Amino acid sequence: MRKIINDDIIQDEDGEYGDISIQLSDLALKQLPDFLSDIDLIGAFACYDNSLTSLVNSPKNVRGDFLCNKNQLTTLKGGPVFMSGNIYDCSENFLTSLEGFPSSVEDPGNRLNASFMCARNSLTDLQGCVKIIKGNFNCSSNELTSLKGSPVTVYGDFLIGGNKLKSLADGPKSVIDYNCNNNLITSLEGCPEDVSGNFYCHNNPLLKNLIGCPETLGGNLHCTLVDLTSLEGIPKVIGTNLDRYWQRFGDFYLDETLKDRFPEEYIRSLSDIKGRVMYKKVWTDGHGH
Repeated sequence: MRKIINDDIIQDEDGEYGDISIQLSDLALKQLPDFLSDIDLIGAFACYDNSLTSLVNSPKNVRGDFLCNKNQLTTLKGGPVFMSGNIYDCSENFLTSLEGFPSSVEDPGNRLNASFMCARNSLTDLQGCVKIIKGNFNCSSNELTSLKGSPVTVYGDFLIGGNKLKSLADGPKSVIDYNCNNNLITSLEGCPEDVSGNFYCHNNPLLKNLIGCPETLGGNLHCTLVDLTSLEGIPKVIGTNLDRYWQRFGDFYLDETLKDRFPEEYIRSLSDIKGRVMYKKVWTDGHGH
């Protein structure tokens, strides 16, 4: 038998919370109810859009999504130790550290079997993150000056656009899409060796060549609003993993002002481009970065 704790929370008679979702969003909460701590939740936990300054009293094991975005959090400490849903979303807070980062029960402290979203915070590095993310990792629109602490392997996309990065050192070695748009990077050295999707380095005004780019690229290469003076480092092949559904056409996008400097015939003499060479002035990636 289950009893109703309130309209949103149901508890089994043995004290376990199973096959349910707990919804505590948009309630002007400043702290989480203390009875939630130390429970094993088989379902999602949502406490987004409140005024929380701490995750203390969170369930310690959430076998579903954990959504704590749009609060006033400065740390993840006090949140779930283990999490195994599809998404952990702590975007739009005031995080300055990833201390308290969750992991999987199967590989504690090392792997998270979910996408992790920490966009629009105040992070300067990624210390505290686990080494393996089995989903997407979105840390765009922070204050990153370093990728120290980054996961080594990301099974999905790695999004770090809209930060203050000058270097891509210490980042992951393998991703699907890689997005470092809108930064201050001076070199692509340190970027992943394996990018099976699209590569975005749009609007990096200090970048002058492509040295460090993967030798082969699965999808498109986007380099608009970049004043390249050399194409040294351009991938030998662009478009090894074409997929129309994921908009991987093997295209190379560069700034329209470079059309005379780098004619299409010259570009194709350097790289086996499976798609188009496109000269564009402005390109947006669909994520606002």
